Amino acid sequence: EALTHTAEALGLPVHAFPWGEAVAEADLAEDAAYLVRPDGHVGAALPDQDPAALRRYLDRIGVRAGGARGRA
Repeated sequence: EALTHTAEALGLPVHAFPWGEAVAEADLAEDAAYLVRPDGHVGAALPDQDPAALRRYLDRIGVRAGGARGRA
């Protein structure tokens, strides 16, 4: 829930999917979070849904609140 709140505060859309066999077969980790870039590639995989890890990743690539690069 903390990661969802952080992502929404940053203007990132959040989509949650139930864990199941198809998800496991797709090689996705249970309770993980994946940040999918606009081009469809995974930009970050967070194994424990750590909001601080999401913020560090976005800071490192220069994305600020609302999705604007290089602007706060």
